[in-house]
Amino acid sequence: MSTSFTFQRERANTLRATPGVVTRELRKLRPQGPSSFAILTAPDGSYYQVAGGGGGMLVEKHLDGRHWRGCQEQPVVPFEDGTVLRVGAGRVRLRRNEWFRLDQVEELLVAVLGSESEPSWIMWTEI
Repeated sequence: MSTSFTFQRERANTLRATPGVVTRELRKLRPQGPSSFAILTAPDGSYYQVAGGGGGMLVEKHLDGRHWRGCQEQPVVPFEDGTVLRVGAGRVRLRRNEWFRLDQVEELLVAVLGSESEPSWIMWTEI
């Protein structure tokens, strides 16, 4: 695991990212703030950003100047297409398969932090 990753939650200090820090800080996220999004940044400047809270979250990644939104084949929330996620940075209208559960976001970010492959259930759409 690289110790050069950082994790920052909205309106909180930047921390050295460890699996424990990522898990603990993700559980503090709440839709509509005051802490509604967080960013896991790699040593090369690429990053994953997440928003929302335990009931439904958005995942995006920025690599090599490109931006993707996470999605999955089977939706895991009861929300319909077009449901709006309201976060401190604004409003995002999501498709049903673009919502993730907290445990999925934890699994993804801990895998990235450990230089492991992303979970097989995540797919990406460039935006």
